[in-house]
Formats: sequence, structure tokens, C-alpha cells
Amino acid sequence: MRSSDPGFGHFLQIAAASASESDYHLLLARDLGYLAPEIHEQLATDLQGLRRGISALQKTLKKSRSISKAGVVS
Repeated sequence: MRSSDPGFGHFLQIAAASASESDYHLLLARDLGYLAPEIHEQLATDLQGLRRGISALQKTLKKSRSISKAGVVS
């Protein structure tokens, strides 16, 4: 799948929503005692990095689309 594919932006939105849902489930598991606090901390840190990557891809895709609409070839 190419980054210019319109479906890719939708896929990134779904990925961002799934990451948010995962964050909630990690908190819930920790609060209910199913997940040790130190394990939660590591997983939450990993998830934060994943969310940053998704956000960066979304920004790059948005910028790429705006350049394409302006008629500038990259």
C-alpha cells in the first residue's frame, strides 16, 4: 500500500483509535491488579512511541496530499 493511497489515511485513523483503546485497557488492567505497575509503565511507554509514529505518518500524509493538490511534484 502506498502512502498516497486514500485508504492509508483511514487506516492510520483506525490505528490511532486502536492505540487509544489499548491505552485504556492497559490502565484498566493495572488498576484491577492484572498488570504489575512496572509492566504497565513499560507497555505504556512503548504505546506512546507507537502513537507518535502514527501521528507522524498522519502529518506526513496530510502534507503530501496538500502538496499534490497544489500541483507541486515532489
